[in-house]
Amino acid sequence: MQQAGRRVLFLETDVSHTENVAQACQQAEKKMGPIDILVNNAGIARSNTMININEADWDAVVDVNLKGIYNTCQALVPGMMERGYGRVVNLSSIAGRRGSLFGDVHYSAAKAGVIGFTKCLARIAGPKGVLCNAVAPGIVKTEILSPEHEAQSQANIPLGRTGRAEEIAAVILFLCAPMSSYITGMVVDVNGGSYM
Repeated sequence: MQQAGRRVLFLETDVSHTENVAQACQQAEKKMGPIDILVNNAGIARSNTMININEADWDAVVDVNLKGIYNTCQALVPGMMERGYGRVVNLSSIAGRRGSLFGDVHYSAAKAGVIGFTKCLARIAGPKGVLCNAVAPGIVKTEILSPEHEAQSQANIPLGRTGRAEEIAAVILFLCAPMSSYITGMVVDVNGGSYM
């Protein structure tokens, strides 16, 4: 990245722990300056159905996928609002729009919560120049996608294939760019037509 004239800082933290996130954000701003763009992409999935989900799995999935977004936004969005500019993109899921096809109620609940959180934050932060949107991917080829879920999902995708991470990233880039300056509180579905 230095060859491209960019500085990069890598910090590892558990987004489900409020204090850890606050410390990581403070460290990032101390070394890199004010943060104007926040993409909340941390997520986990623990496949299980309603009958078999234990409390530890419920808590872990909700804490990372939903509380993690609260933690990073609480640490960074007030500064954006004070400066009068910011972009927040929260990663939801098709499961938060229609419910999981596989019975993962904890994952669906967390990702639906991301949508409600994003819309409310957009109302709060919009008057201060901070745009907040969500992206809801369908099935995407990532490390947390099991071969079974990928195979079962194909019949529901009009484009007939699994999404690529680059296709999700392109939408996130658009929502962070000046060309999206009049879009806030929206959910952009990126799923090959499987939710329409």
